[in-house]
Amino acid sequence: MENSDQKINDNEIVVTLGVFSGRPNPVLNLDREDAEKLAEMVHGIIGKEAIHPPPHPKLGEFYGFSLKVPGELSKQFMLPKKMGIYSGVLTEGQGGEQRHWRDPGKIENFLTGYAFKKGLGKFLEPMGIKNPSGDNSDR
Repeated sequence: MENSDQKINDNEIVVTLGVFSGRPNPVLNLDREDAEKLAEMVHGIIGKEAIHPPPHPKLGEFYGFSLKVPGELSKQFMLPKKMGIYSGVLTEGQGGEQRHWRDPGKIENFLTGYAFKKGLGKFLEPMGIKNPSGDNSDR
């Protein structure tokens, strides 16, 4: 299992699953092929349909995915350096510089499926998050 203390590779997008409060969250890295897929989906969403910020999760609930895109990959794929995906909303930036865009499920489902594929479904299932592909092969 990967965790938030792992070394960040400048050639990979780092995805943190928001499942714990007070403990390090599980982390996975998107390889180049999957980073390209993600970039294509993000480009199809940013600038299209502005939306309200996502709702605040309750304590003990899944609170989405946080993504960090290293500088060179950010330039190469034309992606924000920091993004969040939660409850159908893609958030780019941080603090007062945030912008929110409606995600019609594409990115959230992609990342959820990727987490299951990489064996992290064991953290998501107890929070009621199901594998979008219906495959529970990470057990």
